[in-house]
Amino acid sequence: MNISSRTVRRLGLSSIRMGIMLLALIVTPDLAHAQLTFTINPDTKSGVPGGSVTFSGTLSNIGAAELFLNGDNFSLSGAGLSLDDSPCLTNFPLLLQGGESVSGDLFTVAIGPNTLAGVYPGSFTLLGGLSDTAFNELATRNFTLAVPEPGIGAFLLCSGLAFWIIGRRRKQFSARAYTR
Repeated sequence: MNISSRTVRRLGLSSIRMGIMLLALIVTPDLAHAQLTFTINPDTKSGVPGGSVTFSGTLSNIGAAELFLNGDNFSLSGAGLSLDDSPCLTNFPLLLQGGESVSGDLFTVAIGPNTLAGVYPGSFTLLGGLSDTAFNELATRNFTLAVPEPGIGAFLLCSGLAFWIIGRRRKQFSARAYTR
């Protein structure tokens, strides 16, 4: 088998091109990751058992290339807590242009009625990239949900309700005394 020097040069040039393309594919997800800034404001909220809390945030594409937002991932510890990410999927565009920023509700955490008081950490990750089929991790932010002791809130609510009822009865009694 005889290989000419021209074929060897052509193979060498093709290897260099392939190497550059491979390097571009490896670096590209990092470029997409670096061009998205993501905040959750505020990143700590509190809620009561049986209620829900909505977290909002801002996404900014600080790069020049358009960025596809193709999904999300999350983690949340704590029995009786469930995270609904549908606000993120409905409130944010699928494509974020270079230099564009958007704000809105990201997700809602439902607090079960039997959830114990405590501080529950979680994280929310945006997935996407430079194409509509990319699912690279673009940005991750941590958040905290605090569930206070139910005793003090229930006591204050019951006390306020009792004072309101007493005040109302006094007014009704006073109104009857004047009409006689």
